Amino acid sequence: MESYFSKKDTNIVKGVAIIIMMLHHCFLSANRFDKFAVDFFPLSQNLVIAMARAGKCCVGIFTFLSAYGLTRSYMKQEKEYGSLGESKMAEKFVLRRCINLLSSFWFVYIVAFIGSCFLSKMTPLAIYCGDEADAFRFLYYMLLDMLGLSRLFGTPALINTWWYMGLALTVIFIFPIMIKVYRHYGGIVIPAMFCLFCAFQLEKTDFSRWLILLPIGILFADRRILEKCKERKLHQNHLFSQIFKFGLLSACLVLSAVFWAKNYYTKDYSTFFIDTMLTICVVLWVYLFTADIPVISNILGFLGKHSMNIFLIHSFLRVRWCPEHIYSFKNFLLIILFLLAESTVISILIEIIKAHCGYLRLVQKIKALVEK
Repeated sequence: MESYFSKKDTNIVKGVAIIIMMLHHCFLSANRFDKFAVDFFPLSQNLVIAMARAGKCCVGIFTFLSAYGLTRSYMKQEKEYGSLGESKMAEKFVLRRCINLLSSFWFVYIVAFIGSCFLSKMTPLAIYCGDEADAFRFLYYMLLDMLGLSRLFGTPALINTWWYMGLALTVIFIFPIMIKVYRHYGGIVIPAMFCLFCAFQLEKTDFSRWLILLPIGILFADRRILEKCKERKLHQNHLFSQIFKFGLLSACLVLSAVFWAKNYYTKDYSTFFIDTMLTICVVLWVYLFTADIPVISNILGFLGKHSMNIFLIHSFLRVRWCPEHIYSFKNFLLIILFLLAESTVISILIEIIKAHCGYLRLVQKIKALVEK
């Protein structure tokens, strides 16, 4: 029986990605912590900043996992709803996925909106309208922000890190088209997409640079590449094979991260290749060498289940609500640990409230309407 990169494995990799995100956002540059006395023992400040820059790959990891999961779900849906016709099935698929994404986002948006009214100098009114109170502009910007479209429309957001919502929605909307193109042309879509960006000199943005991972995620899901890498033995001796895999993949991971960190501000299209290599190296490394370790995999899987809420809420703690508290733990590892822990506790509380206030039942009713 064939094994698959499961939901459990996905959550484990998400757990690693959310830790990488904490490092990236906390220590990307010195101006993020220069007001506080931060101790970088046992590493140096420059090394931590370099690691934090390479941590941008967390975006690629989430994009890759989304593409992988969408492909598996789409294939399953084809078996269940194939009789509906391709266009109708694709429409239902996109609607269902958008509801899943936005329903999770909206509840946290409400929490962040209320929290910002009381805990931050930058209130929602100040963020959306500045010094000039304008009810129409406030409602318009708030609506775009709630729909995850603020970065796409160039309008204010409650927090800048929410730009990823626009990318996540873009991936969902173009997925049916991309998988259709992939099935027609195969893996050639990946280099073709890269060449298309180069030929037309399309702007390298936070959206375009990560979209190359959409066809890559489709390819990996369709060809079971992750699973084959795990199953493949490079030597008859299992232990030697694992050691060789570990050494080879670790070397690729370190080299990709170093090259990425040194070229963080590079504007040419080599970034697409580096992004892809670092993302795949991290996903493979975690899947091959971490997913089967009982305690560690359980902790990472738990963080992965809460990764959406943690992503949405952690920047408010770090930037808006209590930065002095977050950076008061001095050591960079403790700062990451406590920011992660506090964000997770808030996520747990959010899920408890959602379960008891009727919100989840409302979402289920909306999903049922889509199914009809």
